[in-house]
Amino acid sequence: MPRLDPTLERWLIVAGWSAIVIVWHTTLVAGLLSIWRVLRRRATAPRQYRASMVALGACVALAAATPIVLTSARGGPMVAKSAVSPGKMGAITNPGPALESAPASAPAASGVQARSIAVVIGGLWLVGSLIALVRLAGGWMLARWIRRRATVVPLDALAANIDDMRLAWRFPAVSLLASPHVEAPVVLGHRAPVILLPSDAARQLGAEAITPLIAHELAHVSRSDYAANLAQSIAEALLVFSPGVHWIAGRIREAREYCCDDLVAARCGSRPYVEALTTLAGLGAAAHARPVLSVAGPRLIVRIRRLLQEDSMIPFSGVRLVAVVGGLAFVGIVGSPLMPLSASALAQGPALTPAAVPFAYPLEQEGANVALRSFVSTEAGVCGTARIENQADIPLVGVRFAGVLSAMAESSPLFVQFSDEIPVAVAPGASETITADLLTETAMPTRPVRGQVQATCMLAQARFANGHVWGIEPVTARAIDLQMRFPKVDVPRALVDARTPGGTPGVCLDDHERSYSLGAIVGVRYEPGRFARCVEGAWSDYELPSRPAGPAR
Repeated sequence: MPRLDPTLERWLIVAGWSAIVIVWHTTLVAGLLSIWRVLRRRATAPRQYRASMVALGACVALAAATPIVLTSARGGPMVAKSAVSPGKMGAITNPGPALESAPASAPAASGVQARSIAVVIGGLWLVGSLIALVRLAGGWMLARWIRRRATVVPLDALAANIDDMRLAWRFPAVSLLASPHVEAPVVLGHRAPVILLPSDAARQLGAEAITPLIAHELAHVSRSDYAANLAQSIAEALLVFSPGVHWIAGRIREAREYCCDDLVAARCGSRPYVEALTTLAGLGAAAHARPVLSVAGPRLIVRIRRLLQEDSMIPFSGVRLVAVVGGLAFVGIVGSPLMPLSASALAQGPALTPAAVPFAYPLEQEGANVALRSFVSTEAGVCGTARIENQADIPLVGVRFAGVLSAMAESSPLFVQFSDEIPVAVAPGASETITADLLTETAMPTRPVRGQVQATCMLAQARFANGHVWGIEPVTARAIDLQMRFPKVDVPRALVDARTPGGTPGVCLDDHERSYSLGAIVGVRYEPGRFARCVEGAWSDYELPSRPAGPAR
């Protein structure tokens, strides 16, 4: 597949793995609701509605928490620790890095193929949700269009009956409009709701049939079902890939209609209300408004049968209960590894290749007396081959290199790697090309990276023929902070031999006009292992005192 922008790819990977886990979570919630419905098959419609709404709320909460939990569970960075022990007055030795990496139990699903699948799933989720939201917005706009073109219903004699019923049942005041674009009574709006009736409803249905149908819609208004259905539809659109959410949403719409049916049947009588529904069904009307309004409920025939049987829910058999429980247990067992698997996979980012990583290197490192004239990246590693120049007057006999991989937005390095000491024989003033091969493709971390990736290749240690060892240790703050070990500065031999006092009494100056206090000790430039001390405002040769031998170990 084509290479995506790293940030976009990262978001799609998170979305893909989150979608997989969310499907598992919502399936479990739907299974629990199904078991509850089996065990409480005679529960009233309001209880069914509340249970289904709680299940949908749990699905939304789990869906919102899943990407947060998965991304927060990612592994830590891979860093290299180097044990650095000081020798004489800052002569540094580095016995070698002890790599401390993330656990090596990352599953195979963190590979390129799994990331590609996650990207596809994440993309399908985003596209599917976008289509569902556009469809929902289109239905809302169509509903507004229908409402604007609706006309006032001339109820005449029915008006008094409807007003009496509304006042007796304490239903809110609602405008009644007629429209040729609806096939059955339907409620539109929340703050200023209206009830839309088919244009010929009064003529075809009659007063006895239309009154309980309007009462049913008034019950929807009193329950604020329009706003609840809109919020439910948005949740469905965002979780469009989840079969469990769609099943729960169907149960909510079903229970919503049953609640209003029961209310009207209790106040108007079951028989008159059933006859009204039967008359409506006989006209070939749908059980709901147009699908774009997202208010589809159970079919009219199902509602009529339920009222005639006077049963709150179709009974479930014991076999079905066993099947549901067994299926739920199977889904729980099979899906239990999804959370750690997803978190581990999200701890793996798009693979970094040496060729794709920009790198830099310091031309000179203070006090090293060795200059990096060039550093070339190779297929083997970002820090491939280096050309060094010995600026000291003493032969260079050994070098070590370090590669630091960092990111602009990371507070610690992604990876630090040291080479072994490489024996060389570089005479004073001479140059040599040396192979380092650091930050290889296999050594690079694969965890998510925030911000621009940058590599720095540098000299980590220089060993001279007189036994002097210079070294640095990469230390990190926000990108790369090279903590230079002693000596950090040096002065040329000419200043030491001149013994010229500084401009300020009691202060010594180097050739860059930097001031040093009395007693300051610095290295002599190009003379590794030799030092100068500030005495009475002038630089003087200084011999390091030998340290007493430590106890034997």
